[in-house]
Formats: sequence, C-alpha cells, structure tokens
Amino acid sequence: MVVNLKPDVEEAIRQQAEIQGLSVEELLARTFRPVDTESRLITHLRALQAEYGMPAIESGKHCTSLTELMRAWDAEDSAMSDEERDAATRLWNDIRSSKAGVDI
Repeated sequence: MVVNLKPDVEEAIRQQAEIQGLSVEELLARTFRPVDTESRLITHLRALQAEYGMPAIESGKHCTSLTELMRAWDAEDSAMSDEERDAATRLWNDIRSSKAGVDI
C-alpha cells in the first residue's frame, strides 16, 4: 500500500513512532486495527435495548437457519410484557425514521 502524505504529516508520524519506541509500521498497526463489525453492532444493539427498556440479548445465542431465527423471535415476542413490546415498537419506529441509526 502506498499512502501519499504531506511532509509535515509524515514527519509527525515518524516523531510519534520514535516517542513510543516503535517503528512507523508498528505504530500504524497499533493505531489502525481491523474493525470488529459484529462486536460494534452487538454493543450498539445492547445500548439501544437498555435505552428503550428492552431485555438484553443473550451472548452467544445464535440461530443457524432462517426458520430457527423466526421461531426464536416468535418465542421472544411471546415472552415480552406489554411495556417491552411498546419499547420494541418505539425502537423500530425510531430506527426506520433514522433517529437511532447504526453508524458503522
């Protein structure tokens, strides 16, 4: 990969690497790690669920087929209280109107 930087930016990167006792490559590798999109989505979802008073999803609970997913959603929906159902509806409406959109 070739990145064209202004000389002052390149010098700032070199200086920061030197200050931290790293090579420029090590500094950039530590600064720009791969993004774990799934973790970010789960974190965002949990924050929204807490904000809207909804029960949190169980960690590690995954469905392997669409049919299994639909059954799981039906089971979750049937176990919801009226307040939780109202909160889920408000959340969905806010997401659809982009008030609570996901920024990944």
